[in-house]
Amino acid sequence: MGYLKHFSPELEECVVGHEEAVIVQDEYKIQELFDADPNIEYIVDIGANVGAASYQFQRYFPNAKILSCEPDPECMKYVKLNTDNKLIYVEGAITGDNRREVTFNICKWRGNNHIEGNFRWDLFEPMGSKLDHEITVPASTLKEIMDRHNFPRIDLLKVDTEGMEGQILTAFKPYMHLVKHFRGEWHGDLEIPIIKDALKDTHDIFISRVNTTHGDVFACRKDYVGVEEVINGNTFVKTPGLPDKIKTI
Repeated sequence: MGYLKHFSPELEECVVGHEEAVIVQDEYKIQELFDADPNIEYIVDIGANVGAASYQFQRYFPNAKILSCEPDPECMKYVKLNTDNKLIYVEGAITGDNRREVTFNICKWRGNNHIEGNFRWDLFEPMGSKLDHEITVPASTLKEIMDRHNFPRIDLLKVDTEGMEGQILTAFKPYMHLVKHFRGEWHGDLEIPIIKDALKDTHDIFISRVNTTHGDVFACRKDYVGVEEVINGNTFVKTPGLPDKIKTI
């Protein structure tokens, strides 16, 4: 611990887990992304929770415009504190439809907070996830918040919404060419083909599995030119977040 300094006692378990995974272990491979593409200017973090990813993005790209989106007011309070109130904050849910407000479920472990109707209770309840209470929050689409804050493009998009990822990306598919790098999570195998379909026309995709319930998604727009490296006479193309590819002549 030591990166995220602001949190309540009720959020400590969540903060410890997110700090270890997102900042210490760098699960979104932001160091690798920075090394390959340091001039990131526009970042959107959907599902900021306690602010670990937004903190990590701010740490590597301090001059970028960062939109940090979080529906839970308690979590958002600490997102702001942990990022020194220097980002652009969206206090509401991001959805894949035109609802103006949604029911948002606050869970015992705040890392499982989610929009009602999309969370895989069958997968996560056996692991200890439990509903604490419900709140009503404003809702927008990704395109709406992008337009609202004058983002001409998104150099780095991160989506971790405990089951809404596929719907958000599907709604944004007509504009996916505006996204350069993608980082996110999937929750349940049924969501994987939905996420792939939203990204496949514009991006190269890598899906990893953390465990049986969920995993990470990395994608890079197909027009991104990776770095070539020669190893033992073979030329490999290195793209941040994706497995290296051998270059064929």
